[in-house]
Amino acid sequence: MRTKGRELGRFVSLSGLRRMTGPPGGRYEVLIVDSMGRPVSPLCEWYRLRKQPGPNGTRRTYLGFLQPFFAYLLSHGHAWNAAPEYIRNYVKAFLPFVKMIGSSATLIPLANPSKPRHRGGQK
Repeated sequence: MRTKGRELGRFVSLSGLRRMTGPPGGRYEVLIVDSMGRPVSPLCEWYRLRKQPGPNGTRRTYLGFLQPFFAYLLSHGHAWNAAPEYIRNYVKAFLPFVKMIGSSATLIPLANPSKPRHRGGQK
């Protein structure tokens, strides 16, 4: 079982998006909000709809990878539901912000590579 700090991860916490517990009995068990406290509707709805297929840990992991990308989209004024050719360009523009480390696919921001993290004994 992962600890809460590790679940959020270094890169996700830099995204500016936060997970909050939804209101009791409400439609959303988790709300994802931006730095101004506004809900990020596509992520909230995706998390709600993803409840049925697969284990909850998978849903949390996917959300952890989606949060930085959605933060990038929001900060650049891009629409999450744009045409596929635009989304491909957004993904290509987003990828230089992250670096894949080792076989565990840990994401870290390229803006602060001074302390790279090594996983599984790889350097």
